[in-house]
Amino acid sequence: MNRYAVEDLTLTYRGATALAGVSLEFPAGRISAVLGPSGCGKTSLLRALAGLSVPDAGRVFLGGEMANDPRVRIPPEARGVGMVFQDSLLWPHLSVRKNIAFPLGRASAADPRVEVAARACEVEHLLDRLPAGLSGGEQRRVAVARAIVGPPRILLLDEPLTGLDASLRVRLLSAIRDIQRRLGVTTVCVTHDQEEALGLSDRVSVMNAGRVLQSGTPEEVYSRPRGPFVAAFLGVSTFLPATLDGGVAVTGVGRFPAPGLAGERTTLLVRPETVRVVPDGEITGRVVSCLYRGDRWLVRYSVAEQELLGYSDRHMNEGADVRLAISPHPVPVAEDETRC
Repeated sequence: MNRYAVEDLTLTYRGATALAGVSLEFPAGRISAVLGPSGCGKTSLLRALAGLSVPDAGRVFLGGEMANDPRVRIPPEARGVGMVFQDSLLWPHLSVRKNIAFPLGRASAADPRVEVAARACEVEHLLDRLPAGLSGGEQRRVAVARAIVGPPRILLLDEPLTGLDASLRVRLLSAIRDIQRRLGVTTVCVTHDQEEALGLSDRVSVMNAGRVLQSGTPEEVYSRPRGPFVAAFLGVSTFLPATLDGGVAVTGVGRFPAPGLAGERTTLLVRPETVRVVPDGEITGRVVSCLYRGDRWLVRYSVAEQELLGYSDRHMNEGADVRLAISPHPVPVAEDETRC
């Protein structure tokens, strides 16, 4: 069975819990992103997969093989792992060719796999250069080439786009995804950047305080978050307190369908792309502020005693009265994050 997963993984550092019973599946041949704030446990998870940290409990499966459990531990060098660190960590005194060849051992610079990996990462023209003569993006590409030269059983990316400018991040994001698709290598990327996670991955898992709060496709996790932390961490959000009345959620800005919800109260999530200015909108609001974001404006509306955030493709004057609609309807989010 070609399975990549961790089960009930627990890891502590000097009495502090880094991973608290984490269980995750990483689909073979796909990219999985693990998203969360600094200190949430995502890098500890990556190190446990690589064998660089020894879990206190739990199991690690790599390609169907047991890599770690209470009785078995495969050392890092025997796991077939390729790893890209956020600062690239290239050997400064070695050429690009020798950096890429490094995982293959001595006298390997002439190995044909080096040029195959270099072509895949579009750095074949840099093979005789030293790292000091490369741009930040070129160094990241070389680091990826070094990680895939084996080729690896699994590719691990630790904040691969941190510190790069916006345009370079977009290009390298596309490059990493293209390389992964061509090679078909199972890839796990940890990041704190939601755009990176959503744009790169086939599956996203959100972590906080050593626990996994939600996993699913990028669309599922973004559109239907299971709790307020996931909702807020995955983008700009407005939360509407609501009371339930016969399958309808009653909020300060209007009434919305809420079929199947039990109890008396809930919280609805409104994403800014669902808030639109329309001539016949049922919601009356006023523009509080309009912030330019480059490709669009982020508008803050006041509606009764509630605030809504929405996107606009044009500037809107502060104090202007507007008619608004929310479509699709807001979705409920769980009040208790521990139930995610």
